[in-house]
Amino acid sequence: SLHDALPISPRKKNKKPAKFAKMPPIKEKAAVDKAIDVLTDVWKLPRASVLISVTGGAQAFNLDKRLTASFQRGLKAAVRTTKACVVTGGTKCGCMELVGKTLEDEEHLVLMGVSPFNEVHGSALLDESKYLNIHEYHAPQKGETKPSLDPNHTHHILVSDATFGGEIETRNLIEEAVCREKPDEDEDRKSVV
Repeated sequence: SLHDALPISPRKKNKKPAKFAKMPPIKEKAAVDKAIDVLTDVWKLPRASVLISVTGGAQAFNLDKRLTASFQRGLKAAVRTTKACVVTGGTKCGCMELVGKTLEDEEHLVLMGVSPFNEVHGSALLDESKYLNIHEYHAPQKGETKPSLDPNHTHHILVSDATFGGEIETRNLIEEAVCREKPDEDEDRKSVV
């Protein structure tokens, strides 16, 4: 079951706050489907016909300017053309931060981060949050070892009782559930050729 679904903090002054939900590490498709149906209703998420899942290292990396610009142009074009939902690990580091920076000014975008709850900065404060209250999420202080949530993501699903890597199976099921056309759609979806 879902623990909380609340705003985090504005990405920019003119942007709506990101939303946060904590869920247990669910490994059954039906349970994840039900959880995503609830979040879709609470968060008013559109069903995505296209999902772009970005995975990669959380370590800082330096792409040359040409590669960075090419990646950013391609991702923006894909999101604008398809109205895709984009899913990353949700933290402000590595490729996830690059995706957040790339899409920070896009309108009507779902940029969802799926992270292990106990591994992100501020998890104790997030755990004390109440449903739908505004939450001020502050960047970590120097010396903090846990990564912060990326402020450019519009939604964060934090998987409880998971370490880094332990949320992947739940993330895969979340991505599949987000793409269903209707809440009651099953795996035998018809495709048009």
